[in-house]
Parts: sequence; C-alpha cells; structure tokens
Amino acid sequence: MGMNSMYSTNRIRFGGLASGLDTDSIVRDLMRIEQMKVDKLKQEKQVLEWQKEDYRNTTNLLRGFYDEYFDILYAKTNMTSASTYNTLKIESSNAKYLTATASPGAHVSSKTITEISLAKAAYVEGKSASAQIRSSELSGSLNLEGQSIIMTVDGVTRRIELGQGDSGDYADLEAFANYLEEQIAEAFGHDPSNKRVQVSVPEGEGYLTIESNTSAITINDYIIGVEGTDLGFSVNQSNRIDLDSTIIELELNEQFDEGLNRVDNTLSFTINGVDFTFSGNDTLRTVMNRINNSDAGVTLTYNSLTDRFSLTNKNTGAAQTLTFDDSESGGNFLKALGLKADGAQVNQGKDA
Repeated sequence: MGMNSMYSTNRIRFGGLASGLDTDSIVRDLMRIEQMKVDKLKQEKQVLEWQKEDYRNTTNLLRGFYDEYFDILYAKTNMTSASTYNTLKIESSNAKYLTATASPGAHVSSKTITEISLAKAAYVEGKSASAQIRSSELSGSLNLEGQSIIMTVDGVTRRIELGQGDSGDYADLEAFANYLEEQIAEAFGHDPSNKRVQVSVPEGEGYLTIESNTSAITINDYIIGVEGTDLGFSVNQSNRIDLDSTIIELELNEQFDEGLNRVDNTLSFTINGVDFTFSGNDTLRTVMNRINNSDAGVTLTYNSLTDRFSLTNKNTGAAQTLTFDDSESGGNFLKALGLKADGAQVNQGKDA
C-alpha cells in the first residue's frame, strides 16, 4: 500500500477499541433529539404550505361566488338586483311593438293594451295657399280658332285644341268656361260626374278661373291663333306654389291666394322667439331651408297635393309651445302661407 492511500476517503475506523464503547451509536443517539427538532419544523412548514394553498382555494371560490352573484355588472345573477327574483316570464302577442318585465311582486294574469298615446309636437296647418289660375279680363266675342293650351294635371301633360268645329266663336264667357272644362276632362280622362278640374267665371267678373281641390294644374303654354282672342294665360301659370320662385316673382304673379306684400323689399317675421328677415330676391325654398335649420326648432313644409303649408315643432311634448307672427313692419309672409288665416288653429303638443 502506497503512502497516498493513507489519505483515501475510504477510511476504516475501529470504534471503541481503546475504551470498549460504540461511539457512533452514542453520537447518533445524541443527534436524534436535534434531528427531531428539525423534522418537527419541516412538518410545521409543510402544514403551513397546505394551509396557504387551502386559503388560496377558498379565496378564489369566494371571489367567484361574489363575481357571479353580487356583481352589479351581471344583472341576471346579481342577488342584490330585483330582477333576479322575478319568477314570472312575460310573453307578448307582438314583441315587435310591446314587451314587458314582471317584478318580484307580480302575479299570474293577462293584460290587454287597448290604447297607446305617443307624444306629439305642436303644429299648425294652413289653408290652401295658392291662388286660382286666372285669365285676363275678357269682353265681347271670343275668337278661338287655331288656339291651344298645353296643360299638366298631376304630372300628365296634354295639348288641348280650342276652336275646333263649331266651337270657334263664343259670345258667352260662361258657355266657353263649360266648353273648356269639358275639353280638359276629355283630354285627361276625368269622370264627368266627379270633375277634378273646374273652369268657371266669378259672378259679375269678366275673366276665367281654373282650379282644383285635389289636383296640381299647370298651364305650360298658351298658343294664340291668327287674329285670335288672348285669354291672358301665362307660361307656367299654376294652382300650386313654385318653391324655386323668388319672393318678388311670387308677389308679382299673385301666386298666393292671400296675396304677398313686402315692405321695403323685405319680409320679416318671428317664429318661437327667433327673428327672420329675407329680401325679395330670396327664393321660397331658401326661406324654408333657413327656417328649418335655425334655432327656432321648427320644420316648415309644403304639400303640393293638398296645397298647404305646415309648421311643426321638432320637439314633442306639452311644454313645447309654438308661436309665430309677422312683424308689424315686415310684410305678411306667414299670413300669405295660410298659417295665420281664419281656421288655421295651432294644435299644441301632447305628452305620451
């Protein structure tokens, strides 16, 4: 055996040779008490780890329970919400228009909705605004040979020849009015028993009027024959208001039944406390658009079928009143529209 083997890790010990005692056992027994202390601490550490894991699991369970049953964001399962305790399910015969929810105190029953009142806005509808189609003053015999009128009734345009056959000469204006009315009815296929267009001579007057309560009429052109009688109709004369005409044109052509009067080439009026002023060069459409886009909170519209203007509040409810009036020195625009005429009542708003 070499010298280095004396320092080998595999040493041989002979315990108790000198004293006869087993020192290794003695040492192990002495250390067992200390090892028991270490083992006890390890056991306590493991128990703490188990407790910590249990606490974590319990906390997660409580958090999940809270989130599901006490979170206001989940109304269906939130135990603090009344809707959670609704035990009745409501079925509507037409859920497109009406649905309902049963409260916790509801009992089984059948309900029928018989009337639903929606909120309404205040509005006023004027009377028929347009003037009749009028001819110029006529006198004596009417020579209509070679004359014709091109008319449009409710979007259909026809040419009506006058003075055909034995109808070329009329000494009686009333007779000619009846003849023209028949020609119009024949051209547009109207029922004779239900005349949509009426031609008449106002009592004591010497001119013709063409009017209709239901139809829009426009004389597109009036052609006078050689040495014929000028009936005084003008191009584009109509029983309906042309929104693209200027204020001046509407006044000069007497388009409004009430007549339109400016003051110093301007029209002034007030709607819901908002003042408006327009010049004679503004078109009626410009006037309406400016009113509708203003702070007055109203909508002014014109229905060419009924020949009526309507002024309506944009907001509904009984508290939303509608007020309007022409300025004392600003013409009669609102009156000309028929909104201030007799019988044009303001229908105030209603709550739902």
